[in-house]
Amino acid sequence: METDPKIAASLPVAERVSVWPPKPHGFGYIFSSRFRACAPLALVALWGCEPPPGSDVPKSYTYDIAKLREASDAHAGWTETGTLPLPFRAPRALATGSDGIIRAAGDRAVVAIGPEGKQIWRATLPEEPMCLGAGPDGRTYVGFRHHVGILDPAGTLVGEWVSLGENAVITSVAPGPARVWVADAGARKVAIFEPSGKLVGYLQPPEPFVAPSPFFDAAADTSGGVWVANPGCLRVEHYSAEGRRTTHWGRPSMEPPGFAGCCNPIHMALLPDGGFATSEKGIPRVKTYRADGSFAGVVAGPGMFAEDAQGLDLAARSSGDILILDCERRAIRIFKRQEGRGP
Repeated sequence: METDPKIAASLPVAERVSVWPPKPHGFGYIFSSRFRACAPLALVALWGCEPPPGSDVPKSYTYDIAKLREASDAHAGWTETGTLPLPFRAPRALATGSDGIIRAAGDRAVVAIGPEGKQIWRATLPEEPMCLGAGPDGRTYVGFRHHVGILDPAGTLVGEWVSLGENAVITSVAPGPARVWVADAGARKVAIFEPSGKLVGYLQPPEPFVAPSPFFDAAADTSGGVWVANPGCLRVEHYSAEGRRTTHWGRPSMEPPGFAGCCNPIHMALLPDGGFATSEKGIPRVKTYRADGSFAGVVAGPGMFAEDAQGLDLAARSSGDILILDCERRAIRIFKRQEGRGP
């Protein structure tokens, strides 16, 4: 599962000028001219798979976006089985827990939706939510820009945790059995909290996380550790309960098995069989990977989304169904694996 060091060394790193606050479904950022060896791929990604005018990007790095879309769609082994419309003008986040309840956030509110698709409760929030997490105890964790809020199983706001600072941009809250992991794209760090709300430290990556935009996701596993999407390095990394990296997988590629562009995946969800679902921007697509990080297939290719689709937050049911937040449609789309199609 370890990425080849030669590939890792060539991943694009750039100076960035961040434009805060982030837009509802996007983020402005400016790249300087000082790239590493992988600069041509980064330029191609920023210019929609065509090199910018006057650039020296080799022809071998130019791609036909139509062909890439066809390649992503060709592997689909999943069927869309339903849609849950959301009562938001601008939906932002999605989560589901072992209780089977779906949580969705937007417009300064969170709604809880039962397995049959009916709204259970709606909670009004003091500010706009950035992300959601569903705890094993039935609580809902709301990531605001600087801090985390807690909703009880009835949807009442019962607590707010310490702020991570004025420059914080919380993009993921991942509740686990004994830890709650909070990804902060502003500081490019992952904070470690106790369920009581006590901040106990931060993950200790061998090198800093690379998160050029406000997409920096995490998902707690059942063993007490956490998986973190390191988007600027185009890979997914695992950390132990003690906060140290144990392994990682993923590689840069425009083809379906890899991650394309400057910074993907943007979201991920752990599947009941130990595998992963991931989503990407640029070439909007949702894919699955096996527990060892090997590519399994495409759930929904670019042809199933708006050309400039943003967000694509993910959640997984205990049945293995994958839930995709489609912000343009203002709905949750439900996908089930086709009969006879393996992982």
